[in-house]
Amino acid sequence: CGCKKDWTPASFIETTVQQLKEQLGDDKVILALSGGVDSSVTAVLLNRAIGKNLTCIFVDHGLLRKNEFETV
Repeated sequence: CGCKKDWTPASFIETTVQQLKEQLGDDKVILALSGGVDSSVTAVLLNRAIGKNLTCIFVDHGLLRKNEFETV
């Protein structure tokens, strides 16, 4: 199949951040942040790629565990 055994988490991060930089340029991004793994990883990658052009929004809708919003 042509697959290589050269994948590492570090190379994934580097490649993904570079792709985001190329795709987004100077665009601004608004990201809904739930505090879960998916949105948190997305936020970290976007922050590395575009920094201050990222705005994360978290809404405390009242259904979280006690004080969970502080962790998010």
